[in-house]
Amino acid sequence: MMCEKIICLFVACLFYSIYICKTKRTMKLLLSYIIGLFLILSLSACHDGGNATTLLRQADSLMQEFPDSALSLLESISHPEKLSGSERADYAIFLTRARTKLYVHESSDSLIRFAVDYYKRSWNNERKMQAYYYRGCVYRDMRCMDLAVKDFLQALKVIPKESEYLYLGAIYENLAGCYAEQNLYKDAMHAHHKAHEIYIKQKKDDGLFYAVRGIGYVFMLQHQLDSALVYYQKALDVAENIGEDYYKSIILSELGILHNEKGEFQKANQYLSASISSAPTGTNLFSEYLRKGCILRNIHQMDSARYYLNLSKSSPYIFNRGGSYGELYKLEKEEKNYPAAIAAADSFIYYLDSIYDTTKAAEITRLADQYEIEFYQQKIAGRYKIEVLSLLLLFIIGGAISLWIDKRRKKKYLELQNQLMKSRTDILSGDFEDQGNAESDFMRMLEPSLELCLQLFRRTETHEKLLSLEKKMGVATSLSIHEGQMICESIYETFGDIMLKLKIQYADLTKEDLLHCVFFLLGCSKETILLCTRASEGAFKSRKSRMKIKLGEEFFEWMTIRQYLVS
Repeated sequence: MMCEKIICLFVACLFYSIYICKTKRTMKLLLSYIIGLFLILSLSACHDGGNATTLLRQADSLMQEFPDSALSLLESISHPEKLSGSERADYAIFLTRARTKLYVHESSDSLIRFAVDYYKRSWNNERKMQAYYYRGCVYRDMRCMDLAVKDFLQALKVIPKESEYLYLGAIYENLAGCYAEQNLYKDAMHAHHKAHEIYIKQKKDDGLFYAVRGIGYVFMLQHQLDSALVYYQKALDVAENIGEDYYKSIILSELGILHNEKGEFQKANQYLSASISSAPTGTNLFSEYLRKGCILRNIHQMDSARYYLNLSKSSPYIFNRGGSYGELYKLEKEEKNYPAAIAAADSFIYYLDSIYDTTKAAEITRLADQYEIEFYQQKIAGRYKIEVLSLLLLFIIGGAISLWIDKRRKKKYLELQNQLMKSRTDILSGDFEDQGNAESDFMRMLEPSLELCLQLFRRTETHEKLLSLEKKMGVATSLSIHEGQMICESIYETFGDIMLKLKIQYADLTKEDLLHCVFFLLGCSKETILLCTRASEGAFKSRKSRMKIKLGEEFFEWMTIRQYLVS
């Protein structure tokens, strides 16, 4: 955009220099300075745009394998709001994609919304799909599940074939997560199964792990614990095949939760212990510590339970801390350690208030975001209605103009028809015979009728066909028998009035002679006449000679020099 402004400035300076300069030498000198300044400004201004473009390309190439590096590159772009339309939209997609891959939760859709608005009417289906998909991810982070579902479904509609490997399974997995949050378990299960089929075909074990685990999780939400256990075991097998501790630790933890739900506390404890021991270094395990502390309390291993609950209360998350103090209160109360129980209860109440305030603030923020999104969607819907109404109005105006033009054409056509009918009536009533038979008078009388017939003829397809044949003369041209007959019939129909007058004036003329008269009046070439009538060249010459005798040299010459077809 800056480059465009500089070009406009350069053009303005150029015209101004031409206006103020009085000598060629002064103009040359001033133009040299202006061009030099233009080059310097162009290089400096366009450098930033080129640098941003390069950074965007580098970030895109690094995104799949090194999202953290891609995020650093994107965050190094200064003033992204000054990027051009497509670059700004790509920047929004890439930045949201990097944050999504790094599990950085978004709290606003303002960034990715620009990309959706830019690409929703574009032919670039890959970018359009990415814009909808990542806005869906943002809405899921914002807990706006219904909006997220709409965007994921829209992404499914426009996803191109070449993007399916990376995105198709992920879209279905995100859809399943949204449905599960809305308690739409049947839809969630269907989406997980679709993702499962896709990942099996693609042979992507990491995606398959999440799909199988997701099916098990939906079964557990419905308290179908045996079915959930089957799929969690399958997910554990997939994690073993992947060979990464991260996946193994996740599913072992969820198996512990499942056995805890079934009341099998010993098994639950074993799975949670295995999850903690197999977790990669640096993994946040505060939730696992809390669960393990609860299970150990249930199996009356109080000292071990206290140890893990104390580890859990160091969590940076108030929900974990509050839960830990609540469990410690129960434990100390059961152990009759009342001072410790009271202290734990005080802390639990404190964190309970904090949780309430945090939840309330989060709900207010969510409602504010929901209102902002709905307001924006209403604005877009209003703009869409205006566009539709504008298009409808244009169609109505266009239709009205077309009807008016057609009405005028029909009116003109009817006027011509009426004039021809009047002329024909005059002939039949004897007015024509009263005018005398001198050839000069006949030619003058024929001109108006001929003009009327020509106006009608120029509105027919036959006129266009004859013009086309005349233009192709000298080139090998063919015309079917049917086409030739149609041309002749059209001439008989349109020039009937002229033929009637000719027949009255020259009674010896045959029907074919009258047809040839019209061909001559139109100025058709010999080749065109032969193509239409299917006559031989010899027969044509003979007819022409006979017609010259029947019509007389003066009228025949007048008729054959007409060029009404091309005039």
